[in-house]
Amino acid sequence: YWDPARARRFLKAEDYPEVARRTVREMHRQVGPLRFDRRGLAVRGVLVRHLVMPGAADDARAIFSFLARELSPDTYVNVMAQYRPAGSVEEGRYPEIGRRPDGSEVLAAERVAIETFNRLAAAEPKSPIPLRRLAGVYASRKEPERAIDALVRAQKLAPADVNIARELAALYLATGKSDEALKQGKA
Repeated sequence: YWDPARARRFLKAEDYPEVARRTVREMHRQVGPLRFDRRGLAVRGVLVRHLVMPGAADDARAIFSFLARELSPDTYVNVMAQYRPAGSVEEGRYPEIGRRPDGSEVLAAERVAIETFNRLAAAEPKSPIPLRRLAGVYASRKEPERAIDALVRAQKLAPADVNIARELAALYLATGKSDEALKQGKA
């Protein structure tokens, strides 16, 4: 949780948001942003996994804003909807979170990520990084055409970036555009 009151209630740690910020900053200082090898496999760096919680959609905005402003606009974020009530939550002790996040809460978190990366792309028009992050959100939402559009824009800014070419090739293959995928392999 990013809200100290929620952290106090559900985690018994009001300082959790500040400790999390400090910890993520330190991890980023030590290993930097996520980096990939020639095959597109992550080899080093920070990947933030944001677990969407019931009734806490506003946390996503604060978290994504923190990551973009205070950490780095090239921070990879994975929006997860896997929360399942268990333990004392399942026993009814915390009815506010005694359910899985609904589709609207997950969509709200994804929309916030899209807004954040669009804002970053506008603020940094010469950087391909926000466009790559935007493509990742679209791909996770099963919107490959929008992901392709964002990556094509990113590739115009960084034509020699092999990771962009790989990501585009994978999306082209997934959408049945094998000729376009082959072109990326020759880039």
